[in-house]
Amino acid sequence: MSDQIPAVELRIAHVFFKNHRVLEDLNRQFPSRSVTAIFGPSGSGKTTLLRTLSRMNDDVEGFRVEGRVLIDGENIYSDAVEASRLRQKVGMLFQKPCVFPKSIYQNVVFGLRHRDGIDRKAVPEMAENVLREVRLWDEVKDRLNEWAPNLSQGQQQRLALARLLILEPEILLMDEPTSSLDPRSAEAIESLIERHAKLRTILLVTHNLEQARRVCGEIVFMDCGRFLESPPVQLPPPAGEELLKKY
Repeated sequence: MSDQIPAVELRIAHVFFKNHRVLEDLNRQFPSRSVTAIFGPSGSGKTTLLRTLSRMNDDVEGFRVEGRVLIDGENIYSDAVEASRLRQKVGMLFQKPCVFPKSIYQNVVFGLRHRDGIDRKAVPEMAENVLREVRLWDEVKDRLNEWAPNLSQGQQQRLALARLLILEPEILLMDEPTSSLDPRSAEAIESLIERHAKLRTILLVTHNLEQARRVCGEIVFMDCGRFLESPPVQLPPPAGEELLKKY
């Protein structure tokens, strides 16, 4: 990914479910290797935005996009872009942990099964590295063959994040990833975001303003399916504070 090209760009983008327009007039660039918080009230379109950027709505009846949604300068809704290829570049972490009915180890390496050029002998070490990265290795190293759904919610969320990181995505989309987690797991994920701030582009949907201030370089406000004017989070201008009072 070139630093000269925005990692994510929306150009007069509108998102519809059948005849209902849920996102409109989206014009914004998100630079490479940055962390941006998407902040706004429930129902403002934050999750729909992330699902649009990852093409998670492709199979939803009546879903369509007008305008351009660009990842690394490429229109992801063009016929030339396959969703499977996009998801090697763009990873999404959901609010509710998503683990597969498989072992802990099989969950971590799941996405590698269709990747070309992977040294299969190196996979166990790759799995260990990402489990260490999300601070889960010491908790599961002696039970990697156990059923992943038996883990705690916080452990499951860190496992889901490890499953993304092993694919080395350039962009991470996070939808309130710590909202229902124990403090240990929440702190592990925030710490990872901070460490990866100069390595990846991260869009973080959150209702937690203090979290946004801790780990993000900028806050983007959304309401009623639109972007609102947003100041950098390191500055507290009155306009930004007035917006926050609404939420």
